[in-house]
Amino acid sequence: MALYLLDGRYTKLGLDLAKNDPNAKVVLIQDGVYADISSLADTREVYFIKDDLAKRGMELPHPGAKVISYPDLIDLIEQEKIYNFV
Repeated sequence: MALYLLDGRYTKLGLDLAKNDPNAKVVLIQDGVYADISSLADTREVYFIKDDLAKRGMELPHPGAKVISYPDLIDLIEQEKIYNFV
């Protein structure tokens, strides 16, 4: 599996690459939580960081995604190959 960490700056590039990776798991952090994941959420595992959503006054933007904490993110990082777009 491959874990794509995406923030605001390179989010579009990371999402495009994740669409072409059948093993992709995507984590949206910081300003990456603003990304439009509608074309990805039904085919890939997508996670949002709870604290980053809360800091921006947002709810979960897509029903197919999951909300995780930073400790949960650490667990994912320990298990997966990382592609960092932060």
